[in-house]
Amino acid sequence: MKKLFLFAILFLLTIPGVAQKKPFTIEDLYHLKTVNDPRISPDGSKITFTVTSYFLHKGKHNTEIYLMNADGSQIHQMTNNPAADYAPRWSPDGKSILFISTRKNGAQLWLLPVFGGEPKQLTHISTEISNPVWSSDGRKIMFETRVFPECGAVDSCNKKIDESMKEGPIQAHMA
Repeated sequence: MKKLFLFAILFLLTIPGVAQKKPFTIEDLYHLKTVNDPRISPDGSKITFTVTSYFLHKGKHNTEIYLMNADGSQIHQMTNNPAADYAPRWSPDGKSILFISTRKNGAQLWLLPVFGGEPKQLTHISTEISNPVWSSDGRKIMFETRVFPECGAVDSCNKKIDESMKEGPIQAHMA
């Protein structure tokens, strides 16, 4: 019994030295990168995904698009710029990736050839874009945007109302 008690005391004395670790802080969260939105290519051989990096000292974050083989090999960064590139969507033929970028004039649709080439801007809509979807034949792209009932599809009218809302008396910012 004395040996068991002595062993227990020695064991308990060693725990504080081993278990002392730095607590996880808010700053540590900003050093993490998040991986989101994995999409498998039509032939199943490749996967696109996004990686978001956080910059606490600037109060900003950035998202880029990556490509890898379905077995996890050959990870390649497809986009690299200060703007956010996200929501990658494979074309039905697997030759292009449709994505949203904030490079120019807010969130717009861009098209990037998978096997080399520069991205091409597809839309110029003032109220920005979200949730793009290819048609099954690859001839059409659907997406969401803010449209005000009194404007319909008239972009200049939607832009005017959208800007007036941004300059209105109710504003909020969340960090």
